[in-house]
Amino acid sequence: MSLVELYTKHVSRLVDYYKDYLTKNNKTSVWLHYGDHVLYFDDDQEIPFRANAYAVHLINEPKAVGSYICVDREGKVTLYNFIDNGFWNVPTTLDFSFFKESKLIEVVDFYDFDKELKAILEAQAPTSLIIGPNQQKYLELGFAPESVNEKELMLDLQDLRLQKTEYEYEMLCQAQYLAIKAHRTIKTAVNSTNLSENQLLGVYLQNAELPYDAQGYASILAFNENAAILHYNKLDFTSPEQRKSFLIDAGAVYKGYQADISRTYFLDDNQLFSDLILGVGNIKDEIINNMRPGISTASLQELMMRKTAELLIDAEILKDISIDEAYDFKIPHRFVPHGFGHSLGINTHDVRGRIKTPQIPGLRSTHVLEVGNVWTVEPGLYFIEQLLAELNNDPKISSHLNQALLESLKPYGGIRVEDNVMLQEDQLVNFTGDLDNM
Repeated sequence: MSLVELYTKHVSRLVDYYKDYLTKNNKTSVWLHYGDHVLYFDDDQEIPFRANAYAVHLINEPKAVGSYICVDREGKVTLYNFIDNGFWNVPTTLDFSFFKESKLIEVVDFYDFDKELKAILEAQAPTSLIIGPNQQKYLELGFAPESVNEKELMLDLQDLRLQKTEYEYEMLCQAQYLAIKAHRTIKTAVNSTNLSENQLLGVYLQNAELPYDAQGYASILAFNENAAILHYNKLDFTSPEQRKSFLIDAGAVYKGYQADISRTYFLDDNQLFSDLILGVGNIKDEIINNMRPGISTASLQELMMRKTAELLIDAEILKDISIDEAYDFKIPHRFVPHGFGHSLGINTHDVRGRIKTPQIPGLRSTHVLEVGNVWTVEPGLYFIEQLLAELNNDPKISSHLNQALLESLKPYGGIRVEDNVMLQEDQLVNFTGDLDNM
């Protein structure tokens, strides 16, 4: 099936939903605003643009600043494409010919919102819905408060976004390709050069074909103890004198769809730390092997914690304690203070949708996995001062800690190993499966 045919199926699914929702709620249309440029407070410089994901889901062009999509009750889809013909910036020229090939999209160019589009929106506002980032603007156009970012509509759309289509699979594959290419370059650079964290970021962005202001999230490139900071973003300008470890958590973007990959490398002869990296990788693989439709993400979180306890015991970081006891004392939770993964799509930390199962600490949201879900799987193992102090301050736990080993591991910061996977009808696809084959 061609990419145009896959897109036609993708957009038809969404249009059918919109038609049904509008009919049930007696509305004439729904508008999706990509968003406008926004200035920093008391400044004339623009904040990096991030397109409204609900608009990108329908027509995945994340650079369509100032543009709007209108879907009416009969299923007609019109993209009002804003063209900025100013001279202050390099003009963004967008080609929507691919989307028009679906025969479902009409593109109308405009240059001046106030003169060309404002009256159309004002006329439709009393009987329409709108989703976008600028609530005050929509109210001034005449949309009722309850018609702006209507909760039930957005939850329905989030549920649809959790179940990716074949077209979205192709977009995600392209994002993964770019990220894998860049990760491989970084692995080589870390082992063969003396570049700093900040210099390595430049290498990564170049190879991921990623503008600095278009990252799905701030890339993490951390030597040594910096890897113990989960969202480390300082990025040193000089390389450490002793390079013990390196953690990279960085992605890529293709037509609005994200990749999110992590790897950790040992850079000296510490066999224990090397073994721990392998151990965390094995936990990742075991979680992936247990992922299938009908499985709760809560059970995968528990699996990660129990396997982390087992790894800590096998490495003799924990002593005189069983896996069950370590789990009940929540010891592994201090070594991995985050979830095993999260939904991935147009956003890096993608939508949650309607939460239908009890929530548990550590996970962003608990779901029962379904066909079409795309998930990161990212176990870790960190040596974080504050969390180790909590363990040391608990007399029921402190005696089980191998203090000498922990002290020797603190300079290495931590470990994270992350793959991206998708549940399909007859298989689980690991997008990141061949990253390490180089």
